[in-house]
Amino acid sequence: MYYENSWYYRRCWSKYNCGVLTASTRKNNLYGKALAGASIAYEIPTEPQQEYVSKIIHGLVMGRQEDNNKAILENIIDSFADRGIEHIILACTDLQLLRPEHKTIKIYDTMKILKDSTIKQMLSNS
Repeated sequence: MYYENSWYYRRCWSKYNCGVLTASTRKNNLYGKALAGASIAYEIPTEPQQEYVSKIIHGLVMGRQEDNNKAILENIIDSFADRGIEHIILACTDLQLLRPEHKTIKIYDTMKILKDSTIKQMLSNS
């Protein structure tokens, strides 16, 4: 999944830099390896931001959603815009539930990309 998404971004983006939001960004570096393989530079949240992202994801997994979760997530995305990032990868399936938006950063739903890729692959094999 990580590699399929990375090559999708490589095909679609004119500027290859992005931010990655997921619970395990710092721990496992799964997306980092895949993005590096596609020659895409990426940034991750600061340590305090990562703690917020992880708390939000954990709450969503547990069926709890705080009223301010979307605003917190969008503020974190704002900080990426300040660093010149043009794309954000929601690399955790739960973050899409908040439907974050941003006026200048394009936000990518990894599950949608994987779904579309799977359908395309299935249709090309039939």
